Order: sequence, then C-alpha cells, then structure tokens
Amino acid sequence: MLKVNLYRAQPKDVLEIRGSKDERFDGLIALFDRLARERVDGVALTGQPFLESPPNLVINLSSYVGGKSFLARLTKHMSVNRLQHPSVAAFSWAGSLDEWEDVAFLAHSLRDNGQEPGHHYLAQNAANDAQVVLSKGEYPMEDMKRGDMDMKRGRS
Repeated sequence: MLKVNLYRAQPKDVLEIRGSKDERFDGLIALFDRLARERVDGVALTGQPFLESPPNLVINLSSYVGGKSFLARLTKHMSVNRLQHPSVAAFSWAGSLDEWEDVAFLAHSLRDNGQEPGHHYLAQNAANDAQVVLSKGEYPMEDMKRGDMDMKRGRS
C-alpha cells in the first residue's frame, strides 16, 4: 500500500507519495492514466483504496483539455494549490491531459525499474504551494506515520 504525507519544508511544502521497493503503483498509475485520457473535475487522491493518508490531509486531482504547444505550456502549468480550510490541509492538484500523461509516464518508469529505489518530482512549478514527490524504496515505510504531517522527512 502507498502512503502519502505532507512535510512542512522551506521554500515550500512537500507532498510525498511513498511506496516500498516492491510497490507496483498500479492503482495510482490507473488514476494518472485516467487523468491523462479524459477531463476529470475533482477526484480525491486521498481516500483511494491503494493509498493510506492522514485523516487531516485532502488532495483533489483535476485534469483539463490543453495542448502541448509552446503557447499552451506558457499559459497553463500543472498546479498544486493550497485551499483554505479550517481543519485540514487541503490541496487541489490540476493539470492538462498532456501534463497528466507526463506524470503517468514518471510513475510507470518507477514501476518498470524493478526493485531499484528512486523518486520523481511530479509537480514542482515555482508557483505551486507544494512539490509532489513519488518515492519508491528510498525510506522505510514504517517511518511514515499515519497522521503525523509535521514529521521530518524519513525520520520518526
């Protein structure tokens, strides 16, 4: 099972999706592939059966139709925005179909690399409120405690 957590960091927060070295990322890849194929208005990443997340973290994913042209890339970029909510850390992660295709490709590459540890930055636009990192086998899974959103990266 994958785990997601929010790490308070400078210059911006990090949303880490972590899997063990044996992780196949099948559920996550299927979700990313769907976002790359069709316009989706707000599907919850947190709460998916393949992902364990703190109860006070919400991440909603959306995709929109956009092109790979240079001008389209200048006007629209994958975004991760913090939403105002009094009791949870809520984020909206949105991108074009083409951008989600790139994200899906990165997830596929981690899966297809066998048991080799590694990570990819899935969303790191300078304007984003958080970076999104997909990590495989780099840190012990038990170090990522459910609900502990302020813990230091890789340590309990």
